[in-house]
Amino acid sequence: MTQFKDKTAVIVEDDPFIAADLEGILQDLGIEVLAICPTVNEAMEAVRKIDADIFTLDYELGSETSDPVAKKLRTESKSFVVISGKVEQLAGQSNFSDTPLLSKPVDPSALATAIEKVVEQHA
Repeated sequence: MTQFKDKTAVIVEDDPFIAADLEGILQDLGIEVLAICPTVNEAMEAVRKIDADIFTLDYELGSETSDPVAKKLRTESKSFVVISGKVEQLAGQSNFSDTPLLSKPVDPSALATAIEKVVEQHA
């Protein structure tokens, strides 16, 4: 699997089991996870305060969506990928255009490829 030495990530995911799984996958890729954010408010705070190389976004966060987080990440030219059970609904939406959309459960090699793509775009 591709190694991302010295890369960092923030996970935006409200399910603690999925977040833990993602954290393990990212760590296996050599990525240090700086924060796990289960809410939109926490994710927005992380975008403002944490200079991560990549953000992973779940689309549905409880009763909210990660639309405002995606918009903020785009505004600040930060890299992100979406990992969601709703990828079909997201395709074509402006906040998620040109962003890799991965279905749950995420395939680690597909996640590595998506991260490589977005990190290169923002290099």
